[in-house]
Amino acid sequence: MRWLEPVLDLAVSKRASAAAVRPGGEVEYDLFVVNEGTREPQDVVLTDLLPEHLELVSASDGGVYDPSTRTVTWSFPEVGYEETIAIGVTVSAASVLPFDTPAINVATVTDSGLFGPDQDPDDNTATASVRLWDDSTPIVEARPPVNLSRTAGVFADASSAISVATSVSMIIDGDLDTSWFTACGDAANQGGSPFAEVVLPRAASVQELRVFGNRHATGQDVTRGFFQLFDADGGMLLETPEVDLPAPDRDLALAIPATAGVRRVRFTSTGDESCSPGLAELELIGFYGDAEGDEVTEGGTLDLLARFFDTDPTEMHTATVDWGDGEVESIPVLEAGGNGTAEGSHVYLDDGQYTVEVCVTDTAGNTGCDTLALTVVNAAPVINQRDIDLRTWQVEAWADDVHPNTPNWVIEDDGKSAVQTVNAPSSVLLSDFPAFDTRITGSIEV
Repeated sequence: MRWLEPVLDLAVSKRASAAAVRPGGEVEYDLFVVNEGTREPQDVVLTDLLPEHLELVSASDGGVYDPSTRTVTWSFPEVGYEETIAIGVTVSAASVLPFDTPAINVATVTDSGLFGPDQDPDDNTATASVRLWDDSTPIVEARPPVNLSRTAGVFADASSAISVATSVSMIIDGDLDTSWFTACGDAANQGGSPFAEVVLPRAASVQELRVFGNRHATGQDVTRGFFQLFDADGGMLLETPEVDLPAPDRDLALAIPATAGVRRVRFTSTGDESCSPGLAELELIGFYGDAEGDEVTEGGTLDLLARFFDTDPTEMHTATVDWGDGEVESIPVLEAGGNGTAEGSHVYLDDGQYTVEVCVTDTAGNTGCDTLALTVVNAAPVINQRDIDLRTWQVEAWADDVHPNTPNWVIEDDGKSAVQTVNAPSSVLLSDFPAFDTRITGSIEV
């Protein structure tokens, strides 16, 4: 038993399905109302204000639209402890749009005030921005969501001793015929709940969780479970309710409130079809960094993978990137049917705030761009201290007609000292250290 301090804390978040929309196109918004407190707020009202040029197509969960105020409204008697309410809204763009203009959608959540004021009113409002576009210019996304389970440096772990002994990486190998699994004889499955997890090399923002059932053995799938998201220190950022993995394949894509600072995601099985249940893949969809932008350390590398969409499948494209530190370069494009990706990397030598802009131009000369906010964090100086080995040093001398003798440097066997008894000609013992930013300490006896 534990004491929970009574706290009222409602929050709302939202995201759009696309970065930009063309005339007549549709955009889907995901909205999440989350009870982050211990009180159960009463008479909760969620409103979503649609921007100009976007018209409502549908709203889930009984949303009521008022065209005079351009507002969709939902009412809930209460939001339970640790409950998350997920809502979907679909809008369509007008036939004529102002090009490259942001359309900002605003959602707000309130309650009756029965339990007093909200502890954190700043998260009672959320926005999502979509750029209004034209029919011909490429749409560019400098920071599209990616499958984080496929990025470099990711590894998997599991409670199953059997999987660990074979290949736990099967949970992220992209092959639906290879599975993480546990078994009746596995200690982790005796009276417990076996789990598999994906560990990321650095903090990421995760917005969707996907699992895929195994294809090599029907009737031996995990059928139910829940997800937990953790930060670098092991603190839990989010835990989902228990979810069913739908038959027949047991595949599930679960949208969640965009959660930043994630380093580890765990799926815990609470139901299965046999004593040897399997799960083929655990995938995390999102991007490295947080909602405000990406982050690298001074001297580190930013890996950029932008994607673009065009309406003419016959057109070819070129891409350039302005890294924000004075360097602009062309980057390679991989495309098919008018759509594709542009990829590049860059090393930042100084800390600070940078705006990275990637632009894609089609054969007709239409250019679309997008930007990425980047923080380069200052890196502490590195001191590389090591013993000096004079045996690797080189003797250099200046001989002349008056002093024809060569210098008689004698390096001791341990490489730590040297003796020179002939004073002429002038000579030096040249080290193998860099000429700058190097400090050598020692002693000289004459």
